Amino acid sequence: MEKKSRERTLMTTLLWIVLLGVMLMAGARLLVYYYSLSSHVRPVTLDLTFRLVDNDYKPIPNFAVRYVACSDKDWREPGSGYRFVTDAAGENHHTLSVILDQRWRRIPGNILATIWPPLRTDHFAIAVEMESQNVNLLYVEDMMRFRGNGCVLETGTPVFAADAQGRFVRHVYRAPTGGWILEGAPDEKVQSPGYTCGKFLLEPVSHDEKGEHWSLELAYKKNRAQLN
Repeated sequence: MEKKSRERTLMTTLLWIVLLGVMLMAGARLLVYYYSLSSHVRPVTLDLTFRLVDNDYKPIPNFAVRYVACSDKDWREPGSGYRFVTDAAGENHHTLSVILDQRWRRIPGNILATIWPPLRTDHFAIAVEMESQNVNLLYVEDMMRFRGNGCVLETGTPVFAADAQGRFVRHVYRAPTGGWILEGAPDEKVQSPGYTCGKFLLEPVSHDEKGEHWSLELAYKKNRAQLN
């Protein structure tokens, strides 16, 4: 009888531990949901530094570039954003007003992150238009900066080509047989998407306590791309 009583006590204790774990997980998810409802977008000042180098990492001067914040509802339009030409160092420095919003994201590669609630990030996306082999392409950099450790997660670089009206809506995607092709035109193949983003550093300016002033560094390398 005493042995059965101990077994029942143990089972009851384990059951309560499981229930407590479930309640904690549910509470954490509700907390995340509550904060997501209170998340907001806010206008900020962004100091943008742009750099462009060739395949040998030498600066590319006098190169025409356009960029536009993806918070702009017309960011796919060819006339949106800011146009400039790189200087002798292959750079451009510009200050603009953009919108930051909040996103919830788990830290990739972290085993604990699979069971822990997502973390709050500051999210910003920017699109950069550059010419590659006589084709203008739009490169979208989507970034999330974790507030706790300052790490910046880049979710990939979608690439778009313009349609007949000049709007950048044709996705450039990797072909199963190699190379890249333009959406809706399987005969138009690109050996490379043209440019690789080698650096993206998004962070608040240190002396700004209100979080209304940010800086972004973008560095691209031009690949050896050819059109078939």
